[in-house]
Amino acid sequence: MRLDAVTARNQTMKVLRLGIASIVAFKARTIAIAKGMRTRLGEPKLWFSSAQSIGKLIDDNWPLLQEIRRHPPQSITELLPEPDAACPIYRGR
Repeated sequence: MRLDAVTARNQTMKVLRLGIASIVAFKARTIAIAKGMRTRLGEPKLWFSSAQSIGKLIDDNWPLLQEIRRHPPQSITELLPEPDAACPIYRGR
Protein backbone atom coordinates (compact mmCIF):
# COMPACT_ATOMS: atom_id res chain seq x y z
CA MET A 1 0.00 0.00 0.00
CA ARG A 2 1.34 3.43 -0.86
CA LEU A 3 1.97 5.98 1.88
CA ASP A 4 -0.72 8.38 0.61
CA ALA A 5 -3.26 5.53 0.66
CA VAL A 6 -2.35 4.71 4.25
CA THR A 7 -2.67 8.38 5.23
CA ALA A 8 -6.08 8.68 3.54
CA ARG A 9 -7.30 5.51 5.23
CA ASN A 10 -6.12 6.66 8.67
CA GLN A 11 -7.95 9.97 8.30
CA THR A 12 -11.28 8.16 7.97
CA MET A 13 -10.78 5.86 10.95
CA LYS A 14 -12.58 6.61 14.19
CA VAL A 15 -11.43 5.85 17.70
CA LEU A 16 -13.66 3.55 19.73
CA ARG A 17 -12.93 3.83 23.43
CA LEU A 18 -13.66 0.76 25.51
CA GLY A 19 -14.31 0.76 29.22
CA ILE A 20 -14.13 -1.97 31.85
CA ALA A 21 -16.36 -1.67 34.90
CA SER A 22 -18.13 -3.96 37.30
CA ILE A 23 -21.85 -4.48 36.79
CA VAL A 24 -22.50 -2.41 39.94
CA ALA A 25 -20.36 0.49 38.68
CA PHE A 26 -21.97 0.33 35.24
CA LYS A 27 -25.48 0.42 36.75
CA ALA A 28 -24.52 3.43 38.90
CA ARG A 29 -23.15 5.22 35.82
CA THR A 30 -26.31 4.45 33.84
CA ILE A 31 -28.51 5.82 36.63
CA ALA A 32 -26.37 8.97 36.87
CA ILE A 33 -26.78 9.57 33.12
CA ALA A 34 -30.55 9.00 33.41
CA LYS A 35 -30.66 11.63 36.17
CA GLY A 36 -29.14 14.15 33.78
CA MET A 37 -25.51 14.07 34.80
CA ARG A 38 -23.46 14.51 31.67
CA THR A 39 -20.71 12.14 30.66
CA ARG A 40 -17.21 13.50 30.27
CA LEU A 41 -15.64 14.03 26.87
CA GLY A 42 -13.47 11.12 25.85
CA GLU A 43 -15.32 8.70 28.09
CA PRO A 44 -15.74 5.16 26.71
CA LYS A 45 -18.84 4.50 24.63
CA LEU A 46 -18.67 0.71 24.88
CA TRP A 47 -18.42 -0.99 28.27
CA PHE A 48 -17.42 -4.50 29.29
CA SER A 49 -17.38 -6.27 32.63
CA SER A 50 -13.86 -7.70 32.18
CA ALA A 51 -10.84 -7.81 29.91
CA GLN A 52 -11.70 -11.46 29.27
CA SER A 53 -15.07 -10.47 27.80
CA ILE A 54 -13.35 -8.06 25.39
CA GLY A 55 -10.89 -10.80 24.42
CA LYS A 56 -13.69 -13.29 23.79
CA LEU A 57 -15.57 -10.81 21.61
CA ILE A 58 -12.46 -10.14 19.53
CA ASP A 59 -11.55 -13.83 19.33
CA ASP A 60 -15.06 -14.86 18.26
CA ASN A 61 -15.09 -12.20 15.53
CA TRP A 62 -11.47 -12.32 14.37
CA PRO A 63 -12.22 -13.43 10.76
CA LEU A 64 -14.72 -10.57 10.35
CA LEU A 65 -12.28 -8.05 11.83
CA GLN A 66 -9.55 -9.18 9.44
CA GLU A 67 -11.91 -8.89 6.47
CA ILE A 68 -12.85 -5.35 7.53
CA ARG A 69 -9.16 -4.46 7.84
CA ARG A 70 -8.33 -5.87 4.38
CA HIS A 71 -11.42 -4.48 2.63
CA PRO A 72 -12.95 -1.56 4.57
CA PRO A 73 -16.69 -1.42 3.85
CA GLN A 74 -18.44 1.77 2.75
CA SER A 75 -21.36 0.94 5.06
CA ILE A 76 -22.31 -1.59 7.73
CA THR A 77 -24.77 -3.28 5.36
CA GLU A 78 -21.85 -4.49 3.24
CA LEU A 79 -20.87 -6.75 6.14
CA LEU A 80 -24.21 -8.58 6.18
CA PRO A 81 -24.40 -11.98 4.54
CA GLU A 82 -26.81 -12.54 1.68
CA PRO A 83 -30.43 -12.25 2.82
CA ASP A 84 -32.12 -15.42 4.02
CA ALA A 85 -35.92 -15.27 3.90
CA ALA A 86 -36.13 -17.49 7.00
CA CYS A 87 -34.04 -15.11 9.11
CA PRO A 88 -36.08 -12.39 10.90
CA ILE A 89 -33.20 -9.85 10.78
CA TYR A 90 -33.70 -9.48 7.03
CA ARG A 91 -37.41 -8.65 7.10
CA GLY A 92 -38.00 -5.25 5.59
CA ARG A 93 -34.51 -4.96 4.14
